[in-house]
Amino acid sequence: MLSIFVEASCNRYERDECVYCHVYEPLTSLPKSDWHITPQQAQIMADKIIKVEVLNQLAQQEINLTGGEATFNPFIVDIFKIFRTVSPNVCLHTNLDINSEISPRWQRLLAIMELKGRIDITLYPVAWEKQQKPLLRKILKIQNKLLINIVFDSLVDLKNQIQLLVEFFEEGDTLEILTLLKDYHGRVADLVEHQPGCEEAVYTNKMEDIGTFSQSGDFVFGINLLPSFKMDDRGRRALGAGAPRRRRGPRHLGRWRTGDRERWHRSSRQSCGRIGGPSAEAGARNRNGGA
Repeated sequence: MLSIFVEASCNRYERDECVYCHVYEPLTSLPKSDWHITPQQAQIMADKIIKVEVLNQLAQQEINLTGGEATFNPFIVDIFKIFRTVSPNVCLHTNLDINSEISPRWQRLLAIMELKGRIDITLYPVAWEKQQKPLLRKILKIQNKLLINIVFDSLVDLKNQIQLLVEFFEEGDTLEILTLLKDYHGRVADLVEHQPGCEEAVYTNKMEDIGTFSQSGDFVFGINLLPSFKMDDRGRRALGAGAPRRRRGPRHLGRWRTGDRERWHRSSRQSCGRIGGPSAEAGARNRNGGA
């Protein structure tokens, strides 16, 4: 997968957990007009990707348009079209924290889905009920593949976020996806009860044999877990409820099992008819706006 940073602006930077975003602070001295790439810049990048074999190979797996919050880029639909000339597998990651269906940001997402692009999201509990959940229902009427990132600052936080997804998918006929999510929830709940302050290695061992995607009918679902708090001076982090508020941590604690990524890619070609034949594949994204 090839992730391309298309936008630095994000509506979550100074509202809650994203005040520690690694993207925002280094850019504050730049004019906001420089916070997004233009179609001209995107074309230069696309031409380079085609010429550089290793980049082209990654692009054929998937190009992931991210940020920041990619939907704030006013040229994002044109940029999507440019990168679709490089690869049939192009997705966009969004925080989906959008207040209205008449928002230009939502209209950009609709345009990309009409062009057979896939939209992935990062779950934000504070935006879930009013913003994310209603729009996600609409997205899933258009596309039948989805990757959701969960960024968490404690095991309790992770358990609560997974529960939101369990309740969401209980609304539909998605037994296999519910089975996966309940497996995640059960394992995390067990840790919360018996080892709430465990170190990362204990968590990883508990979760290492669980899958990261499932399929119900022709709908393919992927989940990606990302810790968001600081490590200590020895490179360790505790997963207890008392962890610091969401400071970024880049490592993925929900592991792809052997063959998972290949099966996910293969399912794109086999089971995403509603989003138009060859479709985007999964990729891990962090919460800030790329979410």
